[in-house]
Amino acid sequence: MFVALDGEKLVGVAAVCEKNGNSWYAKGKYAYMGFAGVLTEYKGHGIYNELIKIREDYVKQQGYELMTFDTHQNNKQVQSVALKNGYRYVNFFQAASKDHYSVIMAKWLDGCPYSDLYCKMKFYISKFKTLLITKILHR
Repeated sequence: MFVALDGEKLVGVAAVCEKNGNSWYAKGKYAYMGFAGVLTEYKGHGIYNELIKIREDYVKQQGYELMTFDTHQNNKQVQSVALKNGYRYVNFFQAASKDHYSVIMAKWLDGCPYSDLYCKMKFYISKFKTLLITKILHR
């Protein structure tokens, strides 16, 4: 868990944990960025970006090569920040309910071993599969 402080005032928090994967983008142990947030009055000052970088530095020191996180498909603000920080879309899945979908974004800390086209293809295939299966199951 990481925190951002303004003096003694807590203004931001961010979590990171270890996961174990068996997907095309994550085999074995990798780092997962859990929730993160910054107080409304402190948004727009780069604190969220700094919390991303601090977690990346930490997990790289711990020997991880990959960081991932997920967010709601409509959370374009977080996705935009992630893209600017070098994250790529890698998976699409149905989350809590039939109308709740999330995207998984990933960043390889020593450079992505896959081409942009390959990552995009895998992401859009997962999106197509998820939406198709959901549509079939919820007829």
